[in-house]
Amino acid sequence: MRRTVLLVILSLLGGVAQAQSGLSTTLRSIFGGTPAAEPAAAPAPAPVAKPPEPVLTLKPAALPTAPASAAPAAAVPSAPTPAASMPAPTVVAAPAAAPPLTTNAAVLAPEVISVALPTSPAPAGLSMVLLPPGGPVTAQFANSAGHPAQILVQIDDAALQNAMIRFTFETLYVRTGVPQWDADLRSRPWFDPRGHARASFTANGARLMAPGEYEAQGTLSIKGYARTVTARIRVAQSGAMRVVQGEIPFMRADFRLGEAQWSDPALMAANAAFRFRLESGAGND
Repeated sequence: MRRTVLLVILSLLGGVAQAQSGLSTTLRSIFGGTPAAEPAAAPAPAPVAKPPEPVLTLKPAALPTAPASAAPAAAVPSAPTPAASMPAPTVVAAPAAAPPLTTNAAVLAPEVISVALPTSPAPAGLSMVLLPPGGPVTAQFANSAGHPAQILVQIDDAALQNAMIRFTFETLYVRTGVPQWDADLRSRPWFDPRGHARASFTANGARLMAPGEYEAQGTLSIKGYARTVTARIRVAQSGAMRVVQGEIPFMRADFRLGEAQWSDPALMAANAAFRFRLESGAGND
């Protein structure tokens, strides 16, 4: 009897459950939704967790997970741009410095033109030979009284270490026989007598180069400039007379002799020479 009552109750309860299930299915078909998501009671919080994801958007999530994606790609170009521009000036600076060196190297001093000195005998006393294009010009030196400049030459083959060659001349008293040349040589670009009244040469000791031929290194001083130069001396016997001739080549620029336009080799050769000639019995032996 009791079993029969229980079975009746259970059947009634099952019918109620089926009715509820059918009603639920009918309502979902009308309003939409999937029947599989309803039965679970736990899924209710799941819809609550989904809204935060869209709220955070993909920007924060994309930065750590995909740095190489489209969002970081826009920020990356700013960093490489300065890095790429830094080496460029360094590379360009090196070749830029080369052209000035080439240009400066091409700007050289005027060519020094040396002309052969004439081989004609030197006149008596002290003289200087210049070499303009028109031919050699010989200038002779004297003192205020008109006497030739004093020259001392002492050479003994037995004691060449004691040899001595000396002369001093007054720059104001230079004569070529041509008034224009005389005026030029007494001007500041040449001997400048007002600033430098005297010039000189001194040599101690000599070397025997050949019979009767000697060389002596000494100091030539002109216009306050002193340079070491070499004198060439020849001693010859002519009957009872002993003749001593000497030549001292030098470069005019070493003594600022012939400045301004005269420094142009086209107007005057860069080299010149002092010459002297002595004869025994004249007090200069």
